[in-house]
Amino acid sequence: MGAAGKSTGPVPEGTQSALMDQKLGLLAKYRKLVTGGNGLGAVVRYELLTGLFSWMPGLAGLGCRSLFYRFLLRRMGRAAVIGRNVTLRHPGRTSLGSRVVVEDNAVLDAKGGYGDGITIGDDVFIGRGTIFSMGGGTIAVGDGSSFGSNCRIGSLGEIKIGKKVLVAAYVYILAANHRYERTDIPVIDQPVESQGGIEIGDGTWIGAYAMIMDGVRIGEHSIIGAHTLVTKDVPPYSVVVGVPGRVVRDRRTGGGEGATAPVE
Repeated sequence: MGAAGKSTGPVPEGTQSALMDQKLGLLAKYRKLVTGGNGLGAVVRYELLTGLFSWMPGLAGLGCRSLFYRFLLRRMGRAAVIGRNVTLRHPGRTSLGSRVVVEDNAVLDAKGGYGDGITIGDDVFIGRGTIFSMGGGTIAVGDGSSFGSNCRIGSLGEIKIGKKVLVAAYVYILAANHRYERTDIPVIDQPVESQGGIEIGDGTWIGAYAMIMDGVRIGEHSIIGAHTLVTKDVPPYSVVVGVPGRVVRDRRTGGGEGATAPVE
């Protein structure tokens, strides 16, 4: 975890490569990318429950999803709420804590054959259109954290987001990178790897449109300004702004150039 080194785990599951694999039939591709189940029964259960309830509006829809989606997910805590048209992929690798709220049109994509998938703690809010996606690995979110709308959190290794982390809208957190050393083939055809994952400490506030790059650790109770690009580790209680991001203040002492908190 952190910037200690590159991931040496199994090859990640890529959507594009799986769809183009001519050795796989349509059902096999669907199982690999969507349901993750080992048998036809898992596909039937997934199709039945999502087909019946994913679109259903109002209180009836919320109630049905709370009741029946626990048969898809690895774990679904008490009073968890899932909005309309939420996309679940490999739901057996996704755990939701108690009182979690997943708003409409979010995506929880936990595909992959290694790691722990997606684990969301208690009292977490996931905003409309926010995407959690992986080709393998782990995304873990601590209790009481909140994500605004249209964020993107993606991993091939490990992303660990602490407790009470506040993430504004349109934030990009990605623990993966393409290799690019070879010049005889396009970058898209070169391997994808993790440079050690991402860790975000408890109580951190990340402003809108910020980008957190692979291999970064952000210390607890830091503030990342809106539109900031974080490419290296951040000490605890730091205020970070700019492209690339730089520490402009220690919240405990007030030292540094001085900076205002980010606007969401």
